[in-house]
Amino acid sequence: MVDVHIIGQGLAGSVAALELLRAGQTIHVSNDPSLSHCSRTAAGLFNPLNFKTLSRTWNADVVFPVAMQFYKDSELQLKASFWHPLPMLRIIGSEGEQKEWKAALSGNHFAPFLNNDPVPEEMSAYNRGFGLGLVEHCGYLDTNTFLEAVTAMLNDKNIYSEYTCKQEPEKTNQGWNINGIESRRVLYCEGWKAMENPLFNWLPFFPVKGDVILIEDENLKLDHLINAGCFVLPLGNKFYRIGSTYYPDETDDVPTQKGREELLQKAEKVLKRPINISNQWAGVRPSTGDRRPFIGEHPGKKGIWIFNGLGSRGVILSPWVARQLSSSMIFGTPIPRETDIVRHLKRFRKV
Repeated sequence: MVDVHIIGQGLAGSVAALELLRAGQTIHVSNDPSLSHCSRTAAGLFNPLNFKTLSRTWNADVVFPVAMQFYKDSELQLKASFWHPLPMLRIIGSEGEQKEWKAALSGNHFAPFLNNDPVPEEMSAYNRGFGLGLVEHCGYLDTNTFLEAVTAMLNDKNIYSEYTCKQEPEKTNQGWNINGIESRRVLYCEGWKAMENPLFNWLPFFPVKGDVILIEDENLKLDHLINAGCFVLPLGNKFYRIGSTYYPDETDDVPTQKGREELLQKAEKVLKRPINISNQWAGVRPSTGDRRPFIGEHPGKKGIWIFNGLGSRGVILSPWVARQLSSSMIFGTPIPRETDIVRHLKRFRKV
């Protein structure tokens, strides 16, 4: 008997596993590696701003410090390197955006995240005539390395198994049983596949498919992230990841020709050079209608929980959200309304 049986080991399941173990809980993680590859194909980017509205990421002052400490601690615990802070170069594309940027620089609201220093000389080639901006507290999580390190740790502790989990939990005297694993609580971390889970398919998921390409260019020397209608992420060893497309309601992990062409056009416009594509991936992000995560206990089945809906901000949001989840599971601490699934209780009652 374990305290928590986690179903799914993408980003949400991995972060939840680490958080619960640190809180002294016993866990078992069951994962079906044939399901969605979103966490492994994701670029893992994080930045504190929403460029469309030039606003802070939701709850940025709270979630960023928690995430940074979580991943630094995790690197030490897992003996792996996967947390990579990088400054971001924002290419300003219009007069309107230029005015917004100057206004942001002159105020205090964005002070922790915008850099007033001159843009490095080598970056001036990317100026489209409206200026360049530097954003701090950006970078990327190497999601593959992170997930593999978590898997290795779970295997070492003999608390990990791989199988296709389609069985509904069976109620027992002390909790739940799934595939012979007994637990006091079950935590579903299935990504967009939760839409097919009869326990949680009433939640308003908004899946979004995105393509990402890998390019190789030994003459392109970048040590900044670039954001300008697409992102350009330097990975080292002459490789760069570029993304991503945005295709709502497409739910497959198959890379598309339209995605390839769209990213190729954007990359050539930003980098102003021919592009040599080495690889391409696609994944489906488990976004939500209100762009807030789904965490909480099933309203009709005590002990059945969900941690999902992290969307494009999952790297930064997941450690803070997992902390709220863990505290609620163990101590009964109320979950913030804007992330608690009870905000969608009317939908459940209609099912």
